[in-house]
Amino acid sequence: MAGFFFCLKEGNLLTIYSGRHGMNAKPLLLLIFFTAMAITAGTTGLHAAPIYKTVDEHGNVTFTDSPPADQESEKVELRPINTQQATLPPPKPEITSSKQTQDPKAEEVPYTVSRLVEPLEGSTVPTGQRDVPVRLNLVPPLQEGHSVVFYHNESAENPPGTSTHITLRNLIRGEHTIYAEIWDANSKIKAKSQKVTFYVQRYHPKMGKK
Repeated sequence: MAGFFFCLKEGNLLTIYSGRHGMNAKPLLLLIFFTAMAITAGTTGLHAAPIYKTVDEHGNVTFTDSPPADQESEKVELRPINTQQATLPPPKPEITSSKQTQDPKAEEVPYTVSRLVEPLEGSTVPTGQRDVPVRLNLVPPLQEGHSVVFYHNESAENPPGTSTHITLRNLIRGEHTIYAEIWDANSKIKAKSQKVTFYVQRYHPKMGKK
């Protein structure tokens, strides 16, 4: 270990030496020095190296890491550093989204109303009307994960979707039926509307005039 020493004389500045280099400081550096030495001793194992104090005939105080051979010295005991093991904070509780913990089946509410409000039962589509709107009234509204399928003349008119209305286009003359089913995510029927029968008077363009 590299040698070091510093001297102190009452009323004068403190001079700290390390090898051939030195610097001037006020006596407060003495306290800082011992504090730094104590911290270093507690963290790097330098507590095994003793400190020696000598006083010459002029009253100069010298501290070294080895006792001088030609002068009486006094061994300085460094106070041990108080240490305390750091306490880690408790881990934060894991927050689980309510959407992950809730059972989708527990959220389902039975539909109290599933009724076609357009077209009306027994209504007739007048000549010249090209489109027939179909609207479904649901209470409660369509729930998450559910879909609607409309059946025109017993055939599915649309793929399962979330819209409660569609438009039938270019219908031929004659009788037509329409109803709707509400499916869950497993294609299980949760509700079904009434079947509505309506009539179309106009001709399909390909049929020509009567």
